[in-house]
Amino acid sequence: MYKIVVIGIGNLGKRHVQSLLKSEFDMEIYCTDPVDSNFNEIKAMESECMGTKKVFYTNSIDELPKEIDFAIIATSSFVRRNVFEELVEHRVVRNLIFEKVLFPKISDYKDVYKLLNEKKINAWVNCARREWESWQEVKKEIDGEDIVSLDISGTEWGLACNGIHMLDLARYFDATINVEYVSFDSIINSKRKGYKELYGKIIGSGTRCKHLAISCYCGKKIDCIFKIQTDKRIIIVNEKMGIKQIISIENNDVVTKEFKVEYQSCLTQKSVKNIFDEGITGLPTYVESMDEHIQLLEPMIDFFEKNGGEKGICPIT
Repeated sequence: MYKIVVIGIGNLGKRHVQSLLKSEFDMEIYCTDPVDSNFNEIKAMESECMGTKKVFYTNSIDELPKEIDFAIIATSSFVRRNVFEELVEHRVVRNLIFEKVLFPKISDYKDVYKLLNEKKINAWVNCARREWESWQEVKKEIDGEDIVSLDISGTEWGLACNGIHMLDLARYFDATINVEYVSFDSIINSKRKGYKELYGKIIGSGTRCKHLAISCYCGKKIDCIFKIQTDKRIIIVNEKMGIKQIISIENNDVVTKEFKVEYQSCLTQKSVKNIFDEGITGLPTYVESMDEHIQLLEPMIDFFEKNGGEKGICPIT
C-alpha cells in the first residue's frame, strides 16, 4: 500500500486530497496541518474513496512514516523550504510535488535543488496546465508551426501569484523562451495575509516563439484571454467561458470548440498514476520550474525592494 503525504491542508491541499481519494491505488494518506479544523472537509469526503484508503490526520511532520512514496507540499511559500527540509531530514521520500510560487528567496532554489539531488528525490512543481487535455490538444494543433506571438492578457488575475503558470504554459510550447523585459505598475495586498500582488507585463521570446507577452491590468474584470498566432492559424482560448476559437490564416475560417478546464480535485490522481506507473508526469520538473521562477523572481524582488520591501524577499505565494 502506497504511503502518500499532503502537507498544508488549505484550499489547494484539500483539493489534492480529494483527488487522491478517487485514485485507483490503495493508499495510506497522511494529511498534515497545525490546524485541526482544516481536516473537517476531508473527513466529510472520505465516503468518496475508491479502492482501499486509510486516512490519517497529523499536526506534525514528526508523526509521519519514515518512508514516503509520494509527498505534496502545499504550504505557503514563506515556510515551504523549512517544511521540505524537516520532511526529508529523517525520512526517505521518493517522489515530491511542490506547490508554487516555490520560495521567496533566490538562494532557496539552489539549496533545495542540492538537497533533492543528495536525497535522490524525484521532484516536480504543480504548474498543472501541461496536464490539461485541452492544452495538450492545442500543442498538437500547432505542432511544427512557427509561433509568431503568444499573448496572455486580462485584468485582476494575479500576475505575481499566477505569472509562473503563464510562463510555464508558454514554455510548454517553446522550452527555449526566456524573460527579456518586465514592467510592474503597482503593488497591492494579496488575499493571502502577509503576501503581495502585482500588476504589470512580462515580455519574452524563444527560438520558436518570436514574441511572448503576459499582461495583468487593474480595472473592471476582463477575462484572461490566451491568443496564439502561428504562421498558419490563430488560436484564442477563454478558459472561463470554456471556449477555443481556431482561425485559419489562409481563408479566415473560424472553428469554435469546447475548452475544458481541469481542476486540482481531478488532476492529482492523474499525476500520481503517471508517476507510479511510468516514473514521470506531465508537470514541469523542479529544475525546469526553478529556472522559470528565478527569471520572474529576480525582477520582482528588485521592484519590491525599490518600493520599501524587505531586501532579497519576494512576498508572493
